[in-house]
Order: sequence, then structure tokens, then C-alpha cells
Amino acid sequence: MFELSRIMLDSNNPDREVRVLIALAGDTSTEILQKLSKDPDSEVRKAVVSNPNTPIEILEELGEEFPEIIIINPIFNLLLLENPDSRFVRLSLARSLTTSAKSLARLAETKDKKILRAIAFNVNTTFDVLNRLDINIRAEVARHPKTSLQILEKLASDKSYFDDYQSYLDDYFHSVYGDVNISANPAHYGYFVREKVAENPNSSLQILEKLASDEEYRVRREVARNPNSSLQILEKLASDKDSNVQRIAKQNLAVKLKFSQ
Repeated sequence: MFELSRIMLDSNNPDREVRVLIALAGDTSTEILQKLSKDPDSEVRKAVVSNPNTPIEILEELGEEFPEIIIINPIFNLLLLENPDSRFVRLSLARSLTTSAKSLARLAETKDKKILRAIAFNVNTTFDVLNRLDINIRAEVARHPKTSLQILEKLASDKSYFDDYQSYLDDYFHSVYGDVNISANPAHYGYFVREKVAENPNSSLQILEKLASDEEYRVRREVARNPNSSLQILEKLASDKDSNVQRIAKQNLAVKLKFSQ
């Protein structure tokens, strides 16, 4: 019995099942749980998230990887009742696929960028709510390799502008060059999010076909660069009115034709 207890308490045990049991145990110390939260095996980390004794700080750290496990952890329901407005509860709900579009819309009424980012990645978020989020958050989501197709499809129709692009430019040039005034037309940046969708290597053929006809040449240029673009899309862009788009499309087309032979 003593030997078994000693083995069970060893969080470095090479046996994954043993580490999972330690992560699930009600008397495992915070120190051990913290160590197991960094375990290279996802099943061990999931077990840590399942443990109602795991500190909130650790749960929040692992919440992005296991959002649905957080929601079914008994401690979450207790926190939801006791302190529904806590950052941890709101962030967990923002990440969960069980959260309704209506609830996500309410959660979006915050300035917390981490919560807003989680909302942007959630497939239940409506286009209207997405459109109200900061353009830099939407652009990050649009180019992220793990963004779902449902979200990419929504963002492929994004036409919002940098409402504060002038202040963005002023801050940037001031930090680099000192007191310099730059005039910018925000309407010139309405393509920004769509451009990032066109860059995304996980954008579907349907999305790329749509963006290949985009009014903005920078968006079409990224479609021409995208490895997922079909021969038909590239053939179309090879005759694009913009010479840059033409050149990139022809290069990508030549590569695809070479490897298709």
C-alpha cells in the first residue's frame, strides 16, 4: 500500500493513466495540479481541468484548450451562481459552444479584449456581433489557422473600416518619427479583414471563389497567393485587371500545373 501511494503521488510517473488519476484526485495539491497543467499529454491536462479543486488561475489558463470541460466542472456551476459577472465565468461562457448567440451578444458588451477575442472565435457569434468587435480582433481571427469555417465565412463579408485609423496612424508615426501629422481616409481600409480571410490557408474553396471577385485588389492578390485556390480561380485571376494579381496568379498556376502532371 505504501509503495502504491508513493507511486501515485509521483506526478513524474511515466504512466499516463497514473498521472490522470493524480490530476483527478480530490486531495492532489495545488502545486502538483500546476505541474500537471503543463503535462505534454492532453488527457492529463484535461483531467486537471475536470478537477473541482483546480485553482481558477489554472482553469482560466487551460480554458482555451478545453472550454467545454470547464463548463461541466462542478465548480463552474457554483461560480455561475455565486459570481456570474466574474471574469472567469464570462470568459468561460465566451469560449463555450454551448453558449447561445443571445448570451454572446450580451457578453460582447465589455472592453475586455480576451473575452472579446473568445467571442470572435465562437461559431455561435452572429455576424452583427462580430461586426461590432474591434477590427484588429476580427483581423486576428480571420488569419488564425484554427478559426472555424463558419467564422471565416462570416468574416469574408466584412466591410468595416478602421474607424480610428487616423489616431492609429498618428500614434504609430509619433512613436517612430516624433511629431508628424498623417492624413488618412478610413474608407481605404474597408478590405482589411477580408484580406486576412483570403490569406488564411484554411479558407475553403467556396470562400476563395467569393473573394476572387472582391472589389479590392489586395484581397484578390491574397486569393492568388493562397495554396487552396483552384486552377479555375487562378486562371480567372491570371487575367485580373491588376498586374500584381495577374503575376502572382500566373506563378501559383504554373506551380500547380507542374505538380498536377
